Amino acid sequence: MKRRLWKSISPVAVLVLVIIAPVLSQPRFDNPDVRKRIEEIRRFKLIDYLDLEEEQAVRFVTREKDFSKEEKRREEKRNKVIMQLKKAVEEGVSEDELRSLIDQYVALGREMAEARLAYFRSLGDLLTVEQQAKYLLFERKFKDEIRNIIRNWQMERRKRQKMNR
Repeated sequence: MKRRLWKSISPVAVLVLVIIAPVLSQPRFDNPDVRKRIEEIRRFKLIDYLDLEEEQAVRFVTREKDFSKEEKRREEKRNKVIMQLKKAVEEGVSEDELRSLIDQYVALGREMAEARLAYFRSLGDLLTVEQQAKYLLFERKFKDEIRNIIRNWQMERRKRQKMNR
């Protein structure tokens, strides 16, 4: 099982690096096209790794896309609260106002956690317990690989910048 996980993720890392390398030369990693491609590759590899049947894969992808859309909306709301909190701290607002913003942030975090739990529980009618476990392992490994790719790229970029000075 471990070898299959590595075999399915390592090619993903190479593909992701090839896809995002030109974009990473830009100051920020917020290009929606690159994110969309990475997400498509992730889904394709996940479906392959979980060995889903066609009908099962369609239902899974539909459910995951719906969840991702809602998750993104919640994350945007949470980021807005962070920006408000930052502005409030800079302006020196009252403790009550700060506490209110903190409570909003915490509530949104709780909402996100509850939504993730509900989503994962909803997969019980699509995936076997083993597939659910594989799903969790894949997600963790994929995120780690992406994080490492970006970290390595940033280190290389800094080295090049130092050498050019």
